[in-house]
Amino acid sequence: MSQLQSPSAWRTREFELEGLGSPVAGACPASAFDQPQWYFASREGRLVGIDADLPGRFFEHQLPFAFDVERGGAELAASHDGRFVAVVQGRGLQGALVDTRLGTIVKPLVRSDYHANVSGWALAIVRRADRDVLIHATAWNELAAFALPSLEKLSGGGETSRDYFFGILSPSPSGRSIITSGWVWHPLGVMQRFDLDAWLESGTEPALSSLTQAEWWDDGACWLDEERVAVIGTERDDDDAFPFFSRQEGTVILNVATQTRELYLPGVVGGMACDGSTLFVYGAGETTTRAFSLKDRTWLEPLPLQIHHWHPSAKVALACEAFNAGTSGLCTLAWRPNAVDSAVSAVLRAKAAGLRQQVTPEALLVLADALEESAGARELISHCRAGEPHGRDCWVVEALSAATSKGV
Repeated sequence: MSQLQSPSAWRTREFELEGLGSPVAGACPASAFDQPQWYFASREGRLVGIDADLPGRFFEHQLPFAFDVERGGAELAASHDGRFVAVVQGRGLQGALVDTRLGTIVKPLVRSDYHANVSGWALAIVRRADRDVLIHATAWNELAAFALPSLEKLSGGGETSRDYFFGILSPSPSGRSIITSGWVWHPLGVMQRFDLDAWLESGTEPALSSLTQAEWWDDGACWLDEERVAVIGTERDDDDAFPFFSRQEGTVILNVATQTRELYLPGVVGGMACDGSTLFVYGAGETTTRAFSLKDRTWLEPLPLQIHHWHPSAKVALACEAFNAGTSGLCTLAWRPNAVDSAVSAVLRAKAAGLRQQVTPEALLVLADALEESAGARELISHCRAGEPHGRDCWVVEALSAATSKGV
C-alpha cells in the first residue's frame, strides 16, 4: 500500500485573480457545471465570480459585512446553476444569500450567538428532485431548509430541545445524505448523519445518527461515494464500529451503510477531496497534495501544489496565491488527464483529441454515441449528454485523449 505509482503527469493552467480589493477569505465552485468557474469572497466583503476560461469577472457584489479569517473566514456554497451563492462568516453571525442574476441579497442569513465563536456555520446548497435546497443553521441547535428560487421554507427552524451544536455540513454526491461535524458538551465532537429527504418530509427536526466521536469538530467528511466517507481520526483496536478518535494522526475510511471501518491511512491528515477514484489530502502549510488510489489502495504521484478547493463536476483542483497573502495573484487549476479507469480504442481517442480545441455540446453528443457503441463507462456517456455548459478542458475529453489502448 506504500508503493508510489506515477500516472500521467498532472496538467496545470494559471489564471489571474483580480477585483477583490483585499485578500481572499473563502471560495467555492460557482456551479455544478463542467466549467472552471469560482466564487471568491474577500476579507472586506467583496464577492467576485471568476471564470478560468475567460478573462475578467462574470460577477461582483459588495456585501454589507466583512470576514474575519481568524474566526474561520468565509464559507460559501453555490446552487446547481450558479444563480445563487450563500456566504457566511465561518464562526460568526452574519451571512447572505445572493442572487447573481439580480445582483442583490435576497435573504440575510443570521443565527444566534450562543458559542458561535467556536462553532462552524452549518451551510449547504443541495440539489434534490430537480430543485435546489438551501440548508443553514439558524441557531446553535437548529437547521432550516428553503427551496430555491422561491425561498419557501421546507423544514426546520423552530424551537428544538436537541443538545447538539451543528457543525459544517458535507452532502453526499447525490445530496440525500448529509453529514454534520458538530459537538455536544463537555465539549465532545460528534459527527452525525441524516437523510435529507426524510427530514424535508417530516418538516420538523432531522433524525441524526452518530458516526464518530472525537476531541475536535468542524472537520468535514469527504464522501467517496454514497456509502463511504473519509474522516480524520486515529484507528483503534476496540470492538466499536465508530470509536472515539483521540488524536488527528491519520485518515479512516468508513462505510456508513454497514457501519464498519474499511481502511486506515496513518499519518495522513488535512483537507480532503475525491474524484470518485482518487482521494486527495492537502494539509495546511504543505507544498504538495497527496493522492491515493481507492481501487488499487496505492499512493500515486503527488500533485506539486497545495490545493485549496476541489470542483467535483469539472474535476479540477484550485490553488491560489491570494489565499495566503495579497489582493490579487495567480490561481492554478490542476487535473490528471487519465482520471478515467477504462480501456479506450484508438478511434475514441482520436475523436476526443479532435475536441480538445473546441468542446461543443453537439460534438459531445457525437462522442457519447461513440462511447455507447463501444460499451464505454456510463459516467462518461452521462457527462457528455448532460444538457449543461462544459469548460474548455472537459475532463472526459482530457481523460479519453490521454488514455492508452490498454486502459489507464
